[in-house]
Amino acid sequence: MEAFLARSKANPFVSKHILGKENLLTWRLADYRFLETDDSLFLNQSFWIQEMGNDAALSVDAYEYDSIEPAALALIRIVAGFQLTDIVRQHDHNFGSDVFAVPGYYAIVFRRNRFVFRLRNTGGNYVACDDFALFLDNLVKDIP
Repeated sequence: MEAFLARSKANPFVSKHILGKENLLTWRLADYRFLETDDSLFLNQSFWIQEMGNDAALSVDAYEYDSIEPAALALIRIVAGFQLTDIVRQHDHNFGSDVFAVPGYYAIVFRRNRFVFRLRNTGGNYVACDDFALFLDNLVKDIP
C-alpha cells in the first residue's frame, strides 16, 4: 500500500491539483483517499463540502488509465453500474470528451483522454456538478 500511495502522490494531477488544496471554486475539501484498483493506475476518491453552508456535498472519484481505450471501457462500466436509470450520454456539454449525466447534472461520469471522473451528490441538498466537472476537465485536458 505504501508503494501505491507513493506512486499516486508522484502523479502530476494528484500532486499539483489535489494534495495541498483545500478550496476549489466554492467547495472545501473534506477528505480524500487513494484506493487500489485492479484496472486503473490510480483511484483518488475525494469528498467536498460546499462553503455556502447549504448542506451540499460531492463525492468525486478520479481514475487514471494508461491509455484512452481502457479509460473509455471503464467509463461505460461505471455508467452501467449506476442505479440511476436516467443517466444518459450528453451531446451538448462544455467539458470532457465523453459525458454521461442525469438531468440537472446532479450526477456526472465523464472521460477526458485517459482520465475518468465520477461526480455524485452526497449531501442533503443536491446541486449541479457541471461547474466542478469543467474545473476537473481543465486540469487534465492537456495531459496526453
